[in-house]
Amino acid sequence: MAAQRNCCPCVLPVAPLWLEARRFVVVPVGRREPERRKAGSLRQPSRVTTMPYYRFVINAHAPHQVVTERLRSVHNTPREVEAFPESSRRELSMPFVGYVKEDSFTLRRNIRYQNSFLPLIRGRILPTETGTQVKVTMFMHPLVAIFMVFWLWLTGPYAPADQSTSTHSAWPLFAFGLLVALGGFFLEAIKAKRLLVEAVLGPEASLTT
Repeated sequence: MAAQRNCCPCVLPVAPLWLEARRFVVVPVGRREPERRKAGSLRQPSRVTTMPYYRFVINAHAPHQVVTERLRSVHNTPREVEAFPESSRRELSMPFVGYVKEDSFTLRRNIRYQNSFLPLIRGRILPTETGTQVKVTMFMHPLVAIFMVFWLWLTGPYAPADQSTSTHSAWPLFAFGLLVALGGFFLEAIKAKRLLVEAVLGPEASLTT
């Protein structure tokens, strides 16, 4: 079966940016998340520690252990990446860096450029009657998210009235910050989702496209 979006009935391997931007949610750190409408089989957590996030579910027919090994085959631990020679690090390293356990994983995409909005990835690997279900949550680093909320507050419509920058001159800064945050996070999230779906489904991935 293909990956399932948490709040959208359709599944697009590469969705338009404006569709993905609807997942940009700001939740105060440590406070209870507002109740959402129920859709699909993924439960919403009662507490969160990050703000922007993106969720989806992958259902595979393969057994739990097979899916776990598939995820392990596409990642390196940070220590393994550092051990690679600098000259051949790009060829030897896997698409993801992090840790994969028997029933969970913590990853990030292995990129060769700087992106402060690179999604951090956490997932759960759950056995089901028909195979395995992988629940994935991608989120922005909390410190980066808090900085962007502060930036948008200073330059947006709710900026303090006595700020030195006028409202008209601040709007370009607001638009720039929003575009960079959404593009830097969601474009990377789409790429990471595609790689995870291909890894988890294995041979099934070619049958669902």
